[in-house]
Amino acid sequence: MKFDITPYISMKPSDVRALIRSGKIDFPTAGMCQGYAQANLVILPPEYAADFETYTRYNPFPCPVLEIEAPHRHHPCARTYVYHRHPEC
Repeated sequence: MKFDITPYISMKPSDVRALIRSGKIDFPTAGMCQGYAQANLVILPPEYAADFETYTRYNPFPCPVLEIEAPHRHHPCARTYVYHRHPEC
């Protein structure tokens, strides 16, 4: 499968998300929205958290950690709060 992300490199994340929702982007988004971080969310049971954190320390490039939340924390940090409350940002 071949795709070209060139038109999307300088776009804002909100514009790319709109294109994804409309079905115009249906391929991997890595490399889009230069200057922004793209991340995946990992939620683990507490008994696996320490092992996974050790794994990410030894693999910081493929598995960067942006934030670690305490169990049962209900107030996300400032950088995630805007997205959670306003997904169109």
